Amino acid sequence: MVEIKSKGYFEENSSKEEIEVIKKRVDYYNKDIILMREMPVPSSFVQKLYFEKLNEIIEPDQKFYLLIDLTEVILKIPDAEHRDILKNTFEYYKSQITHACVVVGTNMFMRLAAKIIMRNKVKSVWIHSNWKMALDKMSEIKKVEL
Repeated sequence: MVEIKSKGYFEENSSKEEIEVIKKRVDYYNKDIILMREMPVPSSFVQKLYFEKLNEIIEPDQKFYLLIDLTEVILKIPDAEHRDILKNTFEYYKSQITHACVVVGTNMFMRLAAKIIMRNKVKSVWIHSNWKMALDKMSEIKKVEL
């Protein structure tokens, strides 16, 4: 199995094996939570693969929670195409995403970037330092919605 290089940058010339490993970073965490683990070096190509994978696993009217893990990301300013793909992905699924939790670690710049990118994209977004806090928040939200 191909491993993701810690600082690897992936583009259209990536192998089929690399593409499959990248797409596995988007999957169900459990029955109603979709987990997206961002690559250390995000790219437009990777975002297209993530959108493709979401289309493969999500039913047209399915409601779901979104858990985004940005803890491995090496902060960089995304290019215009990358920003557009992110914006369009969240717009496309806006009516289906019940709530989103984003795990950013302790990086204040990543926290700010997540807030800017997610602003007005989904019903509610919560930014957290670690997975436990994010999962606790999702459990809390689910209890209120029942």
